Amino acid sequence: MSADDIQLGVDGYCTLAAVEATLPALTFTATSQPTRVQAGIIVKDYFDDINARLYVCGYEVPVGSAHATGIQQLAHLNMLGAAAQIELSHGTLNDMARTNDGGLYDQYDKTWSMIRKKRMTMGLTQRSTYFPTRKQQQPGFQFTDDGDGQETAMIFTDNAEF
Repeated sequence: MSADDIQLGVDGYCTLAAVEATLPALTFTATSQPTRVQAGIIVKDYFDDINARLYVCGYEVPVGSAHATGIQQLAHLNMLGAAAQIELSHGTLNDMARTNDGGLYDQYDKTWSMIRKKRMTMGLTQRSTYFPTRKQQQPGFQFTDDGDGQETAMIFTDNAEF
């Protein structure tokens, strides 16, 4: 698998070309540090990170192409995260990630703060929230008391759902 195999919406929300455009001092090749394949893996890792965070925030993931505005914003977010990781790990780009408009990673982090606080919804679909029933909230076991105040036996009840 090469870095060019990034399938938008499946492996990443942005392409490796977008990351390269953000870091013009770097060119990803088979012998660069990071290599083209390693940079592609970083893009894919940030795709997974974005989806995990979106899921925790209550959105359906992965985000499909029906959400055009959301996809554009997620592409930018994916690019920010991957570019910041590559720049910070590379260390020879004159601290671009820390000086470029407050830093690439700072931009990534601030965007997440806005998403988490629901200040930026991007038109994404909220997933249905799981609310357990009262029975599901009960423990599937109980302790018995043999009369001397000591709990001696654990009995599984009909609430146990294994």
